[in-house]
Amino acid sequence: MKAHLAYLKYVLRHKWFVFQECWRLRIHWRGIVHDLSKFSPAEWGPYVDYFYRKFPPYSEISTYQKTYYGDQWTKEWAQRRFNAAWLHHQHRNSHHWQHWILREDDGAIECLQMPYKCMLEMVADWYGAGVAIKGKSSLDDGQHPARYSEMRAWYLANRDKMQLHPVTRHWVEITISLRVHDLTEQHSDNPITPEEFLTGLE
Repeated sequence: MKAHLAYLKYVLRHKWFVFQECWRLRIHWRGIVHDLSKFSPAEWGPYVDYFYRKFPPYSEISTYQKTYYGDQWTKEWAQRRFNAAWLHHQHRNSHHWQHWILREDDGAIECLQMPYKCMLEMVADWYGAGVAIKGKSSLDDGQHPARYSEMRAWYLANRDKMQLHPVTRHWVEITISLRVHDLTEQHSDNPITPEEFLTGLE
């Protein structure tokens, strides 16, 4: 029960900060319905087990348990269930960039452009997660670009891992007030033309 209550406290705290940021970004409804799938059976239990409970690795359980229960209630079991829950979450929440990755039958991968409001909710989600875990930055005054200072540092550290459509990436970096000199020389070139950027806004 304690694990469920701890996770509930985190989810509600996260949703509150995301809601506030969505309100500031004028995507009010998205702030209300944000991450509701986390309350579904497909996600709730696996998330609680993965983040708030500890299970032994399969190599350390008894022969009896291996014989009659397999890897149930082990670290590997919790990881497998979480992976399925995380995929479920991505497929049902369009504010995740993974939602917009198209895997072709031949194995090719195409990054689709995220709708503008989905991108804004993604930024709000990043901000809300950071505040829920670490608290607000001392530079966060509610309006100034400094409010995103920690998010920018996180984004730069993870930028190459995110598969984003060029227009979506451009929107993100404008929204979080990322400046060209914040990027490495490798990333300094704008990947799209001004015409393509304006087309994406339509």
